[in-house]
Amino acid sequence: MSNEIADGIYWVGAHFSEPPPGFSINCFLIRDEKVAVIDTGAPVSCRFVIPNIKALVDPEDIDYVVITHADVDHVGGLGALLEEAPNATVLTSGYEARGIGYWGVKPQVKTVEDGETLSLGRHRLRFISAPYSCMPGTVLVFDETEGVLFSADLFAALGPSEWKLFADTDLTEMMRGVQEIKLGNTHHTKASLTKVSSLPAKIIASSHGAMINSNIRGYTEALLADIS
Repeated sequence: MSNEIADGIYWVGAHFSEPPPGFSINCFLIRDEKVAVIDTGAPVSCRFVIPNIKALVDPEDIDYVVITHADVDHVGGLGALLEEAPNATVLTSGYEARGIGYWGVKPQVKTVEDGETLSLGRHRLRFISAPYSCMPGTVLVFDETEGVLFSADLFAALGPSEWKLFADTDLTEMMRGVQEIKLGNTHHTKASLTKVSSLPAKIIASSHGAMINSNIRGYTEALLADIS
């Protein structure tokens, strides 16, 4: 099975079938004139993520590593990856830049602002501030070229036990559970969902669970409906 989710965009994460219903830590690579990695996963997933990256590019050719937020399952593999990718610039929000050091690595970081864009060549990335979508400085990434939203923990879901790149069943209840427990049905979550609902997204690539390439509006409305 190919791990390409859109032209030049690849899933390079890790999936664990135990405990049921399974759990994925999703990381992504964009291959263009410049190469970018979105999140690095947890320390335990490095043994999968780095070989997945090496199957696509020489890590020394990685130009950017984008950290959506400094939770361990998003930044815990950064030190190991930077050992392989010494030429990469780390990008994240100003708030999350301060949290990266808690996980034992202190790289040089270039901070990004809400609405800032980055050209990789054909691909153009837009950074979207989503405060308290898990962490205070969470930043989402929208690939304007392919319509892929790297949504961090928004739209995250558990499962499936057998890994599938794209969801082929309704994930609404799984998403609701993750949102209630991990993000909270708060005005911050509502603001983030409302902000991304206006994007012309064709694919939602969250940090956990299969990718979504259908009924994006339906999922968004269902998650918003849980917030008073």
